[in-house]
Formats: sequence, C-alpha cells, structure tokens
Amino acid sequence: MTPVGHSLMGLAIGWIAVPAEFSRRAKIVALAAFVALANAPDWPLPGWGHDRYDISHSIFVTLGAITVVAAIATTWLRQTRYFSWRLIVGGAAAWLSHLLLDTFYFGRRGLAMFWPMSEARVSLPLPWFTVMQLKPLVSAHNARVFAIEAAFYGAILAAVIVWRWRRERGRRAL
Repeated sequence: MTPVGHSLMGLAIGWIAVPAEFSRRAKIVALAAFVALANAPDWPLPGWGHDRYDISHSIFVTLGAITVVAAIATTWLRQTRYFSWRLIVGGAAAWLSHLLLDTFYFGRRGLAMFWPMSEARVSLPLPWFTVMQLKPLVSAHNARVFAIEAAFYGAILAAVIVWRWRRERGRRAL
C-alpha cells in the first residue's frame, strides 16, 4: 500500500465524519488530520513505521495508540467549539483503515497484525493491487501502483462526496 490509497481513504472517512456546520478552514484542518491518521502506521519515526512494521501495524498497539490519541483529542476538542464524537470515532476508523487496506495487496506474505500475541498473518489480496517497489522508487511499476490506487480509492472518495452533497442538499430543502 502507498500513501496514495491511505490518504484517499482518510479523506473519504473524513468527509463522512466532519460536521457540515464546520467552516471551510475547520474542514480543511480536520480532513488533513484524517489523512495523517490514515497514514499513522507508516510514519517514519524511530521504532515505528517500516522501521518496526510488526509494532506499528499490530492491532493491539494500534488500539492502544488510538485510545491515547482519542483521549487527548477529546480533552483538547472539548475546550473548543469543534468537539464531535463523529470526529473521534472517524479518526479511529481512519487509523484502523490502514491495517485493513494493507491486507489487500497481492504479492505480500500478509499482515502480522496480531503481534505480539501471534505471528499469524492476514492476507485478503485483491488481484489488481500490487506492492510498490522501493528500489527504484521512480519506476513504471510504481506509477501503475499509484494510478490503480488513485482510481480505486478516488472512486470511493468521489462516491462519498456525492453522497454527502446529496444528503446536505436534501436537508437544506426541508
């Protein structure tokens, strides 16, 4: 999986979760946070991300980290006019979506998401998704991987945006 797919899914989840009454600026900030959360397991931090894939992609570590981040976000957002449980739950869904999406890639051994309890791997490969190559990073193969992710996850994002637009338009008509 690449940041393209994770980011588009983070945006799709954000479009569902961000309250309609937010200002344009608040929506942009919230959507950027959803993109960041959807990519959190791959953040290039010491002992995290691709440096320690077993840790950053463990469902147990992820749930623990989400709990801490959600508690901090709840405490902080309650002091503002922007608090919404939809944001907290949506943020958790964006972060968790990363693990699910990583299982979709053909050509992987699967995701060891139950570490440290088990070394079992989860693989739900979809044949059109292949992993990107790290060497060389710029290649026709990677361009194809990015394009497929952009088309697939972009279509999901577009469907969510249309759904949200129709829903809001229907509410304004009432």
